[in-house]
Amino acid sequence: MLLVFALQVAWSARLSYQAARRGFFDPRSEDYRWPLVRSKVPTWAFKLLNLFFISIAQNILLLAAELPQYLLLTHSLSSSGHHAQLAKLKPHHAPTSVVPLNIADIVLAVLFITTLFLEMKADNEQQAYQTLKKNAQRKDEGARSEKERKAIERGFVTGGLWSWSRHPNFACEQATWFLLYAFTVVPFIPLAQSFTSHPLSTLHTILTPSKISSSLLSLSNSLPSFDNLLTYAEHPLTFYRALDRSSFTTRALAKSKLHALQAWNEVKQDEGTWWNYSIASPLLMSALFFASTDLTERITASKYPLYGAYQSRVAKFWPALTPLKGVWLALTGRKSRIDREVFGTGETIKSGKGKGKEKTL
Repeated sequence: MLLVFALQVAWSARLSYQAARRGFFDPRSEDYRWPLVRSKVPTWAFKLLNLFFISIAQNILLLAAELPQYLLLTHSLSSSGHHAQLAKLKPHHAPTSVVPLNIADIVLAVLFITTLFLEMKADNEQQAYQTLKKNAQRKDEGARSEKERKAIERGFVTGGLWSWSRHPNFACEQATWFLLYAFTVVPFIPLAQSFTSHPLSTLHTILTPSKISSSLLSLSNSLPSFDNLLTYAEHPLTFYRALDRSSFTTRALAKSKLHALQAWNEVKQDEGTWWNYSIASPLLMSALFFASTDLTERITASKYPLYGAYQSRVAKFWPALTPLKGVWLALTGRKSRIDREVFGTGETIKSGKGKGKEKTL
């Protein structure tokens, strides 16, 4: 728990530094996207948005970001006394004891620190580009290099980590939330325990079953359709419709619903072992970032004509998709042109008579 807390402090320090560098602590500052949103919706609608989303929902999401840490905290609480309600939130078959570090914790910590470093690098690359654009307003055009001039004309950063992801800082931010969640799952799996004893493993009762639970486990293995029968018993009307021969559509929909219910029952049975309620933290925060990034990209695309080419060349978040985009552009014969527009300075030819005008190909 202390390890996760230390990592969260490091995450908070990076975020605070970035916010201070961009002037977000100034009471007069405002996210550049809000004036645009305000101009597109009625005044009363924006006031409701301000109240329910900006003021309430976003603070709830920030609170939800602490769910993995909260789960680790309540793990060690006794299931009796005034902590009983908190203890009920633990994975249902996890005993209460102190959690020692194991190899999985170390690996996750290294991944978290690496991700945080990459996020800071992406922030610095973006800040350096914005500084270049700002200084260009006070610098004579003839004193700029060709690379600087093209970068300024393009209007947005495409170098470094930004050549692999259109939002590498956002991608790293989402990765940190999933890594924090992983601290509530990965250290408890058998592979991690094979390196180090882990008395708090949520798999403890499965790995060392009692005679009764062992017998029930054997019975379950010999009757694989038992869960299906329970599902049918709980949803008799759906089961009846799945047998209906008069309508293919009704039968297909009913079967699909039964399969979904069976799958959901299996997922619920894995709660506390392979997943837990704190998964809501990275999922909700990622959903917020996907929505806000869509708004950001619409604004950017409306300001800079080449942003569409950048979108077709570089993945939105995950770098692994960028090479696939490159392959597709190569197959369609557009890769060289888009690479010149997005990353390169391009080739120039002389045009006009005696005036030495240049035109980028």
